[in-house]
Amino acid sequence: MKKVYISGRISGLERDVYLAHFAKAEELLKAQGYKVVNPTKMPPCRWPWLYKLMGYNLTLLYDIWLMMGCDHIYKIPGWRESPGSNIESCAAYHLNIWPLMRKERDKIDLKLAKAFSE
Repeated sequence: MKKVYISGRISGLERDVYLAHFAKAEELLKAQGYKVVNPTKMPPCRWPWLYKLMGYNLTLLYDIWLMMGCDHIYKIPGWRESPGSNIESCAAYHLNIWPLMRKERDKIDLKLAKAFSE
């Protein structure tokens, strides 16, 4: 089973908004048969006190470490507005962690857009 890391905008969004985006992306990826790494379910994101202790840079390094165990990266639409997602995208490229195939990615993007437009 292929493993996918979810990357997307967190900074500047309300907690409930980014958690919903990542959760829906995880649900859709699992429905496609992928094993999913959702960074919003990891300790620095689940426990705000830990994030404050670790800080942005160390949390980003932790996320990249999580991504290193994955085969693919899925970038939630709007990822380009996030400095962290841009860094993850660049790291994924250099670590040979490839984006999902366009056909699969487009299908998930459309379902995400539909879910959040309702």
